[in-house]
Amino acid sequence: MLLEVDRLTEPVGDLVDRLRRYTEWFELLAPKADADKERVARHSGGAAVHAFRLWPGLYPATGHEGYVPVAFVFTGKTDVQHESRM
Repeated sequence: MLLEVDRLTEPVGDLVDRLRRYTEWFELLAPKADADKERVARHSGGAAVHAFRLWPGLYPATGHEGYVPVAFVFTGKTDVQHESRM
């Protein structure tokens, strides 16, 4: 799991950009992965595509399919400001 602590000191757009970068990282191919086979697996759907990605080799298996979970902790401001970020 990745942990993102947001103290509400940056614009929402910065948080969105960070999530986009996480997505790009999750989709990086492993060094010896066959890009054509990855593309076929991605379009077929299901978990087969994860065999071609870099991150499953770096993180232990959890039994849950999909990207590495990202947890957000909102801190440092009022409840109203926290609600506006979600």
